[in-house]
Amino acid sequence: YRLSTVSDEVGAQISFVYDQPDPCLTFSGWDTNTQDCYPVYWTPDGQPGGWGAFNKWVLTQVKVVDSTTSSPDIVTNYQYSNGGAWHHNDDPVIYGTPLTTWDQWRGYSTVKATTGSGGGRTSTKTRYYRGMHGDKLTTGGTKTVSVVDADGTTSTVDKDILAGKVREVQTFDTANTELTGSVTGYTSHNIKSGGTEWPDSEMVRP
Repeated sequence: YRLSTVSDEVGAQISFVYDQPDPCLTFSGWDTNTQDCYPVYWTPDGQPGGWGAFNKWVLTQVKVVDSTTSSPDIVTNYQYSNGGAWHHNDDPVIYGTPLTTWDQWRGYSTVKATTGSGGGRTSTKTRYYRGMHGDKLTTGGTKTVSVVDADGTTSTVDKDILAGKVREVQTFDTANTELTGSVTGYTSHNIKSGGTEWPDSEMVRP
């Protein structure tokens, strides 16, 4: 189930809209899947177990309505770019078993949040690390993945340890002219070797 509406203690009603920017259509394999679906081994009632494709839904709009005053609604729309990322499951409990597949959601690389309309519209575009470098391929090899900044030339390795961290933030005015921009780099330090059964531990900081 997906959350659709929240009412807060001061009378505001917050509603949510979900969609699939990249619906599950056709693709070459789960290891290179960039669509809003993923494989799951499941057992339907009264049926033998097997693999199926399950849908992923992402948030596309948040609306805040003030039900106690005449304040205008606050609407934020979200746009997603460059396809979603699914990482091979590295949970040490099931890793290497027949149930291991590409079902770890790593999100979209770029998300643009736009609030307001007309002359009051503002936008923020955020670029993320997703930790896809070194992810497994069905061929037995691994992926080479980098995060490319908005300038189109600067790139950094998309290390697994950086998954979910922000690489770049840009703000734009109503005319879509960039107002501000910032880029964050990170350093990582190995603080514990996990041996053969558990992953290494690393500390990451900007």
